[in-house]
Amino acid sequence: MILGPALINTDFTSGDIVRQILSDKLFGIPRIMFTIVDVRDVAKVHIIAMTNSATNGKRYILDSMTALWMKDMCEILRKEYGQYGYKIAKKRTKKMQY
Repeated sequence: MILGPALINTDFTSGDIVRQILSDKLFGIPRIMFTIVDVRDVAKVHIIAMTNSATNGKRYILDSMTALWMKDMCEILRKEYGQYGYKIAKKRTKKMQY
């Protein structure tokens, strides 16, 4: 998940997830874990890749030591934004049986 300040006001997947959490669009909290990468670090790596010919045709993956369960992300957002009236899901989704 890429998080951080956005330069433009448009939809993007990571922002949509946070937006869904804050707008009470989740029917429950799924059991998902995300690694978190700062958008500024992604931008730096893009610049390095664009300005270094040794990176031509190669792929790079950004990862971090920071990982959060969706449940923990909801708790953090609840502590920060709950006071402003945001209703953030508390219940987990049920395990699916196959």
